[in-house]
Amino acid sequence: MKLTTKQLLAQGYVKNPNGSWSKPSLLSRPPVPARVSHPEPQPDAGGALGNANQDEGASKGRLGLRITGRRVDLLDPDNFAGGCKYLIDQLRYAGLIPEDNPGAIELTTRQVRVTRPEEEGTEVEIYELPE
Repeated sequence: MKLTTKQLLAQGYVKNPNGSWSKPSLLSRPPVPARVSHPEPQPDAGGALGNANQDEGASKGRLGLRITGRRVDLLDPDNFAGGCKYLIDQLRYAGLIPEDNPGAIELTTRQVRVTRPEEEGTEVEIYELPE
């Protein structure tokens, strides 16, 4: 299949000095500034999850965070744990956890093998740790 120069550029390819074309990897690209209206996490406006971070009686202690991946093909444990980073960041941005540092949460990750792709998914549990 032959592509035109315009099509290659539209797909993110760049022309190299030697005349060849390549598509830069995400790792080699310069960071793109995030297009976020608020650079810092904002309180939840009361969406489907309610104001979980606004409860008057909320505990100030550490929280437990358990992430369970249900997969047909299990990942290496370090790959699964590393892949949870963005999920944990989003939990923080949504106000479901106050911070994602070791002083604020105790993180546990685990994987469970399932037999069918329809059963795959990720379960997140947030709970208060006993003092």
